[in-house]
Amino acid sequence: MSVRSLDGNVSGEVEQACLVALVALRSGERLRSARCASYLREFSVRLASVTTAAHLGDFYEQAANFFMWQQVTAA
Repeated sequence: MSVRSLDGNVSGEVEQACLVALVALRSGERLRSARCASYLREFSVRLASVTTAAHLGDFYEQAANFFMWQQVTAA
């Protein structure tokens, strides 16, 4: 599953997408890729519409440690 395909309909899909996003964040920290930032920006917008997944707090806590996530969500 790619970060771009998050639809928020199934909790398992959201959880998998969050795991993929964390991998992208780790890679993006090393690469400083504009494409990675673009995908993460789109992911953050889509993720904002998901309110029922219990594990989102864990994702946000981990993602907050990455400079790229800070930049993407601050814009």
